[in-house]
Amino acid sequence: MTAGSGAGIRRAHLAVGIGFLAIFALTGAYLRRTFPEAYHGDPGIRMMYRAGHIYILFAALLNVVLGVYFHRSPAQAARQRRLRTVGSALLLGTPGLLTVAFFVEPAGGGFGRPITVLAVFAIALGVVAHLVPAPGGQ
Repeated sequence: MTAGSGAGIRRAHLAVGIGFLAIFALTGAYLRRTFPEAYHGDPGIRMMYRAGHIYILFAALLNVVLGVYFHRSPAQAARQRRLRTVGSALLLGTPGLLTVAFFVEPAGGGFGRPITVLAVFAIALGVVAHLVPAPGGQ
């Protein structure tokens, strides 16, 4: 691979994705070990923990996929490369945000999910940044 091929970004996505698949397994073990004490019999809080757990899996898998398929061709326009770099930065950060949300948001007792909402918007923007075509259809 050449220096501009995106190998570093690919490795980062793969490392983050695999690392957060491990975090997903650990949060699953946490849920198994601490429930039902963690949600105090409240099914809404239980649902928030489970949803947060699945969001971590979702973000990890997105990073694994990008780690496997991401590439840059010499024909890509600079604008497209920049957009994909920004998209990658957003997608690389979201598993960490979702892990924080997993522990913080349900413990608050309410149903507000500001960290999760921020992470989901970041995922959406990151994916869109990767989908923007280069000028001329490249």
